[in-house]
Amino acid sequence: MEAQRKPKLLVVDDEAEILEMIRNHFTLRGYEVLTAPDGGEGIETLERENPDIVLLDLKMKKMDGDKFLRGVRAKNLHPKVIVVTGYQDEKLQAEIERLGVDAFLEKPVSILELQKKVQELVGVVK
Repeated sequence: MEAQRKPKLLVVDDEAEILEMIRNHFTLRGYEVLTAPDGGEGIETLERENPDIVLLDLKMKKMDGDKFLRGVRAKNLHPKVIVVTGYQDEKLQAEIERLGVDAFLEKPVSILELQKKVQELVGVVK
């Protein structure tokens, strides 16, 4: 019998506490969790690891989420993407949606709300 592959998440956020909290939460629930502190490292990890879902912050110090998404799309990569942001800008949100995201969640977001959205996108029912 073949073992079921763990869903793989990539979390791209420049806040170490957020990365750690999300990694701990989802690892305990059977996910493989990869992290990147900026968009550039996120693109490299995405290419190497091919995650099922990317959890993406929009505002980061080195490379913002919109530049990350443009880079990902330019490489013709199409992971499912959940944008988690406290940054409100309708023009930027429209641009991000045009680039193709599967969900927008506003900070502060509860970890359970985030878990529910991830489960919906990977087809996990718990």
